[in-house]
Amino acid sequence: MSPPPSDDRSPWKQFVINIGLVIVLFISALFGGIYVNSRQAIEKEVKSRAQALFNSIVITREWNARYGGVFVEKTPGMASNPYLLNPDISATNGKTYTLKNPALMTREISEIANSSSAFQFHITSLKPLNPNNAPDSFERQALQSFALGKTEVISKEKSGDVTYYRYMAPLIIEQSCLECHAAQGYRVGDVRGGISIRFNIEEMEQLQLRNQLLIGLLFTLTLASFLGIVYRLVAALQKKLAEAQETIRVMAITDEL
Repeated sequence: MSPPPSDDRSPWKQFVINIGLVIVLFISALFGGIYVNSRQAIEKEVKSRAQALFNSIVITREWNARYGGVFVEKTPGMASNPYLLNPDISATNGKTYTLKNPALMTREISEIANSSSAFQFHITSLKPLNPNNAPDSFERQALQSFALGKTEVISKEKSGDVTYYRYMAPLIIEQSCLECHAAQGYRVGDVRGGISIRFNIEEMEQLQLRNQLLIGLLFTLTLASFLGIVYRLVAALQKKLAEAQETIRVMAITDEL
């Protein structure tokens, strides 16, 4: 009884599968790295924008605090800060001036920023003197994390069809802050509160989505092209080897005479 015919395709099938797996892993790693780097670059840009806004506000507050607040002319309809002791002064010219301390100045600037819709920011604390400065849920969680040593908190939130980026970092008590907040038990170096930044990033989210779709499309086309080329090369090689084997078989059973 003759032995059963061997399956000549089995080694080729395994070879093609192994080569295919190597190509899939290589291309997946390549395009995965491209996607991750692209996403990180966009995230870094958004975070840098938020940090720049936060630092600008802190610098403005520091300028105000170095002068012990800034007096402005009290015009009709302007209310004095009810959380300051003797905020108004009368000048020899008969005009009245009221004190804008860093907290009040920050809140008034935030109202201007909110009306412009470019970005919004909010100064807040777990123990605010002004009820208008009470934190929302994001800000409260961030303030609690600052007490544990965290230096910044980042989040995204969806409101309707728009995605907003939220960033918050702490405000540290300095000597100039104690004039208003010493009665609350704060000391220099304590976390007084924080400033949260919020702005629209829907355009950037759409850009990330387009990048993801484009990278996915390029990945699919590249993978299909490589696998197709490998398949054709292996098929051609298999055909040539089969022809060579047939030639050898014929030579082995044929009398050279």
